Amino acid sequence: HTGNFKAYTPVGPSRAGRYAARPLYYGIMLFKEMVRNAVLVPTQVIAPGINLAVFATRASSGTVSVCVINKDLANAARVKIDVGPGLKPISALWLTAPSVGAMGAVRLGGCAVDDFGQWSPRTPKALSLTDQSLAPVPAASAVMLRFADG
Repeated sequence: HTGNFKAYTPVGPSRAGRYAARPLYYGIMLFKEMVRNAVLVPTQVIAPGINLAVFATRASSGTVSVCVINKDLANAARVKIDVGPGLKPISALWLTAPSVGAMGAVRLGGCAVDDFGQWSPRTPKALSLTDQSLAPVPAASAVMLRFADG
């Protein structure tokens, strides 16, 4: 915790005078969704000219989740993901905000954390990627892609 008005504070005061989830809180939630009942697996990232971070997990069910974080402030990325044979993309959970410096209007799965700390995401978007899982990831955003037996 670095103070109420710092960027790395997961929870801080809102304009309404209550405490509210900050952008970091949403990133923590995204990672929690990815690692639930899963283990981290190695990734290899080849991203010349763009600042990407990629993490992957495999659940006991065999489902693979891949989190792509586009840290580039100006450039969108088109990400090719190879999770191996037999797995097909099934859903996407997007982490978005209106701007890089936004302290509000952050959304995970299209929904915000409410004033009571509850989050009810919309049904994850069905995903049909072509060209060996070529996924668009806008600048300064993140997405968790899930893959399962096809």
